Amino acid sequence: MVTPIYGRILLYNTENKTTVEKFDCVYYVTDDGQEIPYCQRLSANQHIDRNWNECQNQGERILFHDLISKGIEPNEVLSWSSSIEIADIYASIFYNQSLIEKNDHQYVCKCIKPGTFGKYCQYQLTHDVTAFNAAINIQFKQKETGDSWNTQKYGKILCYETLSLQSYKLCLDWREICDGNPQYINGLDEENCDKLEFNECEDDEFRCTNGMCIPEEFWLDGVYDCMDWSDEYNIDLGQSCSFQAKPIECDEHLCHSNTYSCGDGQCIEWFTRLVFQREVSPGKDCYNKRNLNYMCEASQDQPSWTLEDGLFGVTGQIKCRGYHFSTIKTEYLPLALVFSIRHMHYFLCAMSEYINGYRDNSSRFQYEKNCWNEFRTFNDRPYAVFSGVCNTSRECISQYRIHDGYHDCIDKEDDFKHFEKDYCTGNVKRHRFQCFHNEHKCLSISYLGSGKNECSNGYDEIWYDTGNAIAQEINCHEGNDAGCGRLREYIRLSSISNISLLERQDKMPTHQISFYVYCNSFWDLNNHIDESSFACKYWTCQHYEYECQTGQRIQLDWVCDGEWDCADASDEEAIVLINTWSAHNANLSGLNNKVKECRKRYSQSPFSTKCNTSSMKNRSIYMPIIQINLLFSTLAFQQSIKSNNRIINK
Repeated sequence: MVTPIYGRILLYNTENKTTVEKFDCVYYVTDDGQEIPYCQRLSANQHIDRNWNECQNQGERILFHDLISKGIEPNEVLSWSSSIEIADIYASIFYNQSLIEKNDHQYVCKCIKPGTFGKYCQYQLTHDVTAFNAAINIQFKQKETGDSWNTQKYGKILCYETLSLQSYKLCLDWREICDGNPQYINGLDEENCDKLEFNECEDDEFRCTNGMCIPEEFWLDGVYDCMDWSDEYNIDLGQSCSFQAKPIECDEHLCHSNTYSCGDGQCIEWFTRLVFQREVSPGKDCYNKRNLNYMCEASQDQPSWTLEDGLFGVTGQIKCRGYHFSTIKTEYLPLALVFSIRHMHYFLCAMSEYINGYRDNSSRFQYEKNCWNEFRTFNDRPYAVFSGVCNTSRECISQYRIHDGYHDCIDKEDDFKHFEKDYCTGNVKRHRFQCFHNEHKCLSISYLGSGKNECSNGYDEIWYDTGNAIAQEINCHEGNDAGCGRLREYIRLSSISNISLLERQDKMPTHQISFYVYCNSFWDLNNHIDESSFACKYWTCQHYEYECQTGQRIQLDWVCDGEWDCADASDEEAIVLINTWSAHNANLSGLNNKVKECRKRYSQSPFSTKCNTSSMKNRSIYMPIIQINLLFSTLAFQQSIKSNNRIINK
């Protein structure tokens, strides 16, 4: 655990090594306890070899011999903001002075100047502050409130270096690898990406939109776990990432394939990437202006590739489905085509028969002809892919992208075309919104309450049982996950097409209620739909609550108290009819003692030797009955001492 201490800066990873991924790290600790390393990184042809004999920035050079003679303890050396490495070396010598020789020249740099730190005091904090956290907070605040054109003052654009892109003058973000848009020669930046696109998850996992798998309990828990944020109800494109230190949410955020990654977690519309175009009105730039970098129009060495007549030149090689295509000469096409679609290469493949070039059907640089339909996933399941979609441009997309709300085919066929078969199947089915009928929708969470009706009945915009805007009903995000459970159940129920039991509530006035009053054995809605056994059987109880056979949840103290709280009396007489506990009740502490109370209570009632349910023998011989006083009490449920809205079945 790294603990920031005011007045000193702890520097890690300062050892001299020939190859290291990072060095000279300072840890920034967020308010919620996350530790974020800020480190130096080497370029491909660099190595660390620092054997300096002097301190920088007015730092005081002190030999270990002199420190020991003065009795300076290691903790004091640590406060000089040198490095953890030097403090550890000195501590080993201080506590075992036989390790140091008379001619030893080891030394420590005492950083005297405020804000300086480092093994040689070679670093200095910005903004004249003395604490690293303060410098970071000021920089983020300055980015948010200052001139956005000055955002790179304290950093630089990082480029993906695994593929050599220098000859192409490309600076790809790592998020642009396997983003569905080939930018490297022969599409090597999209090599083997199908293994993720068509991946299948295990039965107890949630499948992210991009094919990544996470444990199902992380789905809709208020915290992003999928790198594309598809496990949560997100309402932004990472706009706050430029102003906050969020290593998990932002640094690992993948943008949707129809958007452009700014390199820090923010995503913008694809049109904005091509800043020089005039065909489409652009949106806002990346706050860090990444979309303005490495633009061919700004090159002083190369002529502009767009022409005055609005055409652009196409030349080179491209990977297509079933073949590799090479142009013979430069072809000119309307510039508007570039800006109308994110994955222009699919359109060019579709146009290849009209372009002067050569098809190589035997090249290894091609997309699989049959969309990998005969392939198996990592866990030996068939690829979830339907090749009968995207017929114009012939993209290969996961079947779970059909009717998911996003346009993945260039011609938008995946969302607008009617399919007789439902492709929202398997594990994905229970995690996607399906509109409560047979439209074969498979909507991602982010399309709930988006302001645009994707369901013909509007239940993706209006909450089914309240009539309120769904955006007002959803209360599931980091710091406030109170509504996550209710949202999960709403999505699961949406796959049920026969809901005649619930249809009548559309015509009845209702009011908004909190999720925790559903299925609690009290009527809170006029049409009593909040206690419907049809819906309550899907409800989730708190760990300390008793789960009725109807799915309702009550306090454990109410079990065997002489009054029906469950609509089916499964908390009183009927509790002894239960042969096998539900998974929830099986782990409920104290329940067995409550059952013993029930047996004792009702064994002493009138006719208990004949008409009770406590005996397995009596259950098979006699028709179980209940006491008439309990039956009559149902007529007076409004006088219940617990509530005037108690539910019991007559």
